Amino acid sequence: MQQFAESEPETVLAAQAQGAEGYWDLLGRYLDAGGNTAAMARSGYLSRPAL
Repeated sequence: MQQFAESEPETVLAAQAQGAEGYWDLLGRYLDAGGNTAAMARSGYLSRPAL
């Protein structure tokens, strides 16, 4: 989790600098789900592969 927390904001910032949107929201939902991608997918009414 620490490695993710250190690396992911850099990826999000780079994507936003290139005009991508929605990554902060996605990261927030991941953290709200406690890092559980299955729970995150369910909360967004998605399958894990679609997420």
